[in-house]
Amino acid sequence: QGTSSLSTNEDSTKDMYAVEFCGYFPTDNPKYSIIVSINKTGLPASGGLMAGDAFRQFVDKIMEK
Repeated sequence: QGTSSLSTNEDSTKDMYAVEFCGYFPTDNPKYSIIVSINKTGLPASGGLMAGDAFRQFVDKIMEK
């Protein structure tokens, strides 16, 4: 998981962040891995809370089957 500032030459992106989370599942016998990367403006910007939540939703949907 992680968060980083994005930088370009344009002033409009000075408050942009990439929030990221990478995980695998199922934990006891991994078959899948997912990387979630979300570009967003402003704070808060938390990889674990934002991208981690999206990861959980993907896993829940995939494991329903």
